[in-house]
Amino acid sequence: MSHSNTQRFRAWQGRKAKRRSEVGYQFEDEVNKILDKMKEENLISSFCRFDHNSEEDRNGKDFLVAKIVNKKEMFCAFGVTISLQSWQKAKMKHWNVPQLCFPLGTKTETIKRRILELPYS
Repeated sequence: MSHSNTQRFRAWQGRKAKRRSEVGYQFEDEVNKILDKMKEENLISSFCRFDHNSEEDRNGKDFLVAKIVNKKEMFCAFGVTISLQSWQKAKMKHWNVPQLCFPLGTKTETIKRRILELPYS
């Protein structure tokens, strides 16, 4: 009996992980739209979104953003997540890449501000 409970639990965990990952990908779409708007507003000069499961993605980078600082174009790559648990893991695994956590419902202005505050170099 416990074996089937274990199997059901593992199946549930797999379905939950898939749902959370889909929500996470949708959130990355939202961040992409916010970055488009930031570019239109001249808050950033350019950006790119790395493909899922690309080398950059595996290294904790979801986006690369460029902005002008003191007449010089500066860059910052960063990762985003909606999960506090994933954020904690990502910060440890990718300690050299800024990781931003935006729980669902985070205001657009907060997302913009935190992106602009990243360490550009």
